Amino acid sequence: MRAQSTLKTHAALFDRMSQALGLDLQEQAIAGHLAFDEISEAVLRCSRCAHPRQCSERLVRCLYQPSKRRKAIVAERGEQQADERQADERQAADER
Repeated sequence: MRAQSTLKTHAALFDRMSQALGLDLQEQAIAGHLAFDEISEAVLRCSRCAHPRQCSERLVRCLYQPSKRRKAIVAERGEQQADERQADERQAADER
């Protein structure tokens, strides 16, 4: 039972971390940019950490007090997503 609780805790932290970076893990997986197995492996690696409370506190600060670095990461990710959408649209147009 403890192992299941630990996995749930770290899965929630991992999801919050992706939100802090402006990523929607489910959307990324559905779009094929991230495999579900990669998410599972990342959560398992995260669950080996002995300090989830510190991680949680850091995420709270990151989510509610965005740093210049976080803003830059989110902006960069937005640009990458726009580039990916344009490439997908071009490929779809070429296939027609």
